[in-house]
Amino acid sequence: MPKSYAMNYVARRVQKKIRTRIISPSSREALELQKRGQQELREMRIVPAERWGATADVHIYKNKVGIVSFKENFMGVLIESAEIAQLQKAAFELMWKGASMQ
Repeated sequence: MPKSYAMNYVARRVQKKIRTRIISPSSREALELQKRGQQELREMRIVPAERWGATADVHIYKNKVGIVSFKENFMGVLIESAEIAQLQKAAFELMWKGASMQ
């Protein structure tokens, strides 16, 4: 994702007072994001990079799940389903709790 787009997105999210939680592999960029977490309404859990094999993101909000692939053909899929969103929220909560044990 272009850095300018990401910065604009964060500014708009903060302006709307939308908080976010992220589980991320350890990297220099992740640690920098974590430092700005409070001012950017972001809570992060950082896990060892060797335990994180994903090169895609999952965004869950309301009854939507967005999946974005960065590695090959930059693409995304948006699923609008309360049932699937609830499933993904439950999976995220399990990962969030597990990430706190790192």
